Amino acid sequence: MRKSEEKQLLLGIKAYEQTFKCYVTIYDYSGQLKQEIHRLPFFHLNPFCTAFKDKRSTLTATCIAFDLNTVQQRLAKQPTAFLKYCHCGLLEVVMPLFIAGKISGAMFVGPFRWHNDQLPPDVLCSKAKTLKNSLIPNSLTSLPVIDDKIVGQIIGIGKLICANIDKTINQTKQSVVAASGSRREKITGFLDEHFTKNISLADLAYMLLLSESRTSQLVKELFKMNFPELLTRHRLEYARSLLEHSMFNLEHVAEYSGFRDVAYFHRVFRKYNNLAPGQYRKNITSGNS
Repeated sequence: MRKSEEKQLLLGIKAYEQTFKCYVTIYDYSGQLKQEIHRLPFFHLNPFCTAFKDKRSTLTATCIAFDLNTVQQRLAKQPTAFLKYCHCGLLEVVMPLFIAGKISGAMFVGPFRWHNDQLPPDVLCSKAKTLKNSLIPNSLTSLPVIDDKIVGQIIGIGKLICANIDKTINQTKQSVVAASGSRREKITGFLDEHFTKNISLADLAYMLLLSESRTSQLVKELFKMNFPELLTRHRLEYARSLLEHSMFNLEHVAEYSGFRDVAYFHRVFRKYNNLAPGQYRKNITSGNS
């Protein structure tokens, strides 16, 4: 990414935070965001959450479990913006982050307080026990107060930021492909953009302005495999990223990686990785702990 584009994006996020007196955190579910935009706010740090965790050290694990499990399950079922209410009594707005049409992360915006004691009915609430009043920091009263109108504004501008992240990453990739001029890069770029769809060799040939037979020959020359295998490997690479960086269940990992049949996904994953996707995730998690 060009430094000027990254700078403008980060300035936009900072202005967003200042406008709503909040903090933005980006959760990367595919590993792609950290790879392309290194300076995005990836750590869920703000003085309010820190104050709670200082009161009780076990809160960190509870917060992580809520954000990685419950929130991701909600996004998988319904990839739209929503409010979440944690066990510390903090509200955040959560928005899915799509890269080239694929859910690749989420943006958390907050923390806030609701304007009255009656939360909206569709708020995602933590099932963990809430803190006792004696453990609630006095700083909580200084949280910005939001209502339905303000939430609408937060989501509206937040979607623009998410779209800008998507656009910036895609433009960077397209610039690399255009600058290289190589057919290998063009084929890789085509797969990056379309691997979750039901694409064929004919689609690739159309993009390259070549015949199908010449395209098939070219793929074998450049990648030492045929097009179906190349597409499968591309999908599996993304599936491994989701297994490593997200907590989406295996059905959603298969779907987001372009596999229409879960059983087939399991068979193919085991064939190329010598273990089942669930065991792969377990091994990764054990290695990172």
